[in-house]
Amino acid sequence: AVVSTQSTGFNARKGLFISIRDEFSLLRPETVESLFILWRVTKKSRYRNWAWDIYSAMERYAKHPDHGFSSIEGIDSNFGTPPMRRDSLESFFLAETLKYLYLIHLPDDILPLSQYVFNTEAHPLPLRDFHWFHREKTFNNISLNSNISDSNNSFFTDLNDKGVANKGI
Repeated sequence: AVVSTQSTGFNARKGLFISIRDEFSLLRPETVESLFILWRVTKKSRYRNWAWDIYSAMERYAKHPDHGFSSIEGIDSNFGTPPMRRDSLESFFLAETLKYLYLIHLPDDILPLSQYVFNTEAHPLPLRDFHWFHREKTFNNISLNSNISDSNNSFFTDLNDKGVANKGI
């Protein structure tokens, strides 16, 4: 297993290819986030297995022998030489990548998708009753739930003219 590069290109002549300038990895979370969601929705073991392969590759290539992880560079598109560790690590690796790698191997009743949604920073937010969304809203003491065209604010008047107003914000 090998950690993937930062990006991969595709064209009809070359197929998949890796530009030499992209032969590095910041250990981004997007792939393992997708695998987590796919596992929870489909229960297909391949998604857990792929997540484990990714983690194993990170352990092998990105883990420093004495302390922590680091982003890596020199990922050979021909899988020849092992990549080198950089002297840096992005905060999203700890906050998101490792969190999704951990969550994918937990029982589904821990943070179930029917009760939680994950924001873009991988923080679980509990789903609640959305009645709060429909209560009266105001902006500079102007009711956003009432006839907005009565206000002197052209932005709100324009919204009303376009049929957007009074539908709730």
